[in-house]
Amino acid sequence: MKGFISYCHDDHAAFREMRTHLRAIERTLGVNFWADNRLNTGNYWSGEIAAAIIAARVHILIFSPAFIGSDYIFDHELPAINAKCADGDLVLPVIVNRCAWASFVGVLQAAPKDATGRLTPIIEWRPQKNGFDAAREQIGTAISDHFKLSATVPFAWGRP
Repeated sequence: MKGFISYCHDDHAAFREMRTHLRAIERTLGVNFWADNRLNTGNYWSGEIAAAIIAARVHILIFSPAFIGSDYIFDHELPAINAKCADGDLVLPVIVNRCAWASFVGVLQAAPKDATGRLTPIIEWRPQKNGFDAAREQIGTAISDHFKLSATVPFAWGRP
């Protein structure tokens, strides 16, 4: 299954960290996440992004003030992702910084929620890696539940 990660380049550090945590979902649930860091010199980037959105069934939105401020995300990526929701695609907002995310996707449950169930932007977690990992766990659960997937264990420890 294919996934798409939408983020603003101003949030590249947060994207990289989230991307690292999502590798566990790729390995155990078989989701292959695409983001624009896969673009190569000479690629028609707008067309590649549009094709990746069309191919994806899971869409992760990394929300921040910069994300909300991106004309490209709001004029191109979000309308295309929203159109795919009718096909049963899954949209998962991840809040990295306090912002007006609920004004745009407030009908969707966002991540990460802390141990009390309260949505807490990743920047407020101590250490922040725990916020990224909580988001990864909640994303994995959402994908498993939505698509009725079971995680696979990549190694059979102790078995020949």
